[in-house]
Amino acid sequence: MLNLRDLQIWFYQTITERAGVEKGAAQSDIVSAFQMEGDSIQDLVHSTDQLQAADRMAIYRNAYFLRLVGVFEAEYSVLRDVLGTSLFNDFVLLFLQEYPPESYTLHDLSARFVDFLLESQPEDQREELWPKFLIELATLERLFQEVYLSEGVENINLDASVHFNGMSQKEEWIWFAQSGFAYFLYCRFPVHQYLQAHRKGIEMEIPTPKDSYLILYRKNYKVFIQELSSDDWNELRALT
Repeated sequence: MLNLRDLQIWFYQTITERAGVEKGAAQSDIVSAFQMEGDSIQDLVHSTDQLQAADRMAIYRNAYFLRLVGVFEAEYSVLRDVLGTSLFNDFVLLFLQEYPPESYTLHDLSARFVDFLLESQPEDQREELWPKFLIELATLERLFQEVYLSEGVENINLDASVHFNGMSQKEEWIWFAQSGFAYFLYCRFPVHQYLQAHRKGIEMEIPTPKDSYLILYRKNYKVFIQELSSDDWNELRALT
């Protein structure tokens, strides 16, 4: 007889196998540890007149992956629209097999997604512009989430609307850089323009390469993305 912990491990390993619950159950560590013979799904899950045991498990498996894919769709909504839902979901499912969830928070779920996209890029396509644009777009979308969820000036009891009143834009950038609340990103494409246009519902062609020096920061719980000159970029980076 399995105790609750062993049963939970078996259940998780069964439903998280992308190849299907039958393969997941057969490869479960619990099946091996307890030397279970035959179909462990049939042994541990009751069938009904409407559904076989494996079909009942498949409902949980599908719901599990749909929930996780939904997290990626919300976080990388622009990348999803550029790739198309089908191809985007394929990348996400492959990623989840390579890097299954390990954290209590869904925010950590896609922390390595950009690295995965880089690793997945075929060697003969590494110099092509299209994949580079997609990876930079994914990088910006992920960073946007990190900035939004990070500690901001609102959490240090600072009335931002009053404190920054009268500052020039550059003075504001300097303050954020010196205070450790600024995030910097260099891109070979103006992906910020594409992202901002897309979120406003404006159709835009994939941009041509153009060095883009970006600063991101959060003020009044809103994330700002600003393009800098190379000189301002270097000056502000030196302050961090």
